Amino acid sequence: MPLLQEGEEVKYQCRDWAVRNGETEGVWGGTTAAERRLIRRRFVSRLPDG
Repeated sequence: MPLLQEGEEVKYQCRDWAVRNGETEGVWGGTTAAERRLIRRRFVSRLPDG
């Protein structure tokens, strides 16, 4: 796997871990605060009781 793709996979793993574990601070794989809010909203809306 090329280096760029490996780096992207790490970003997604970081972001996904933060969302699943309720992390509200930090960088989340290179995202901005606005992007993190959007990701959180989308994630919560997909939960069974969301």
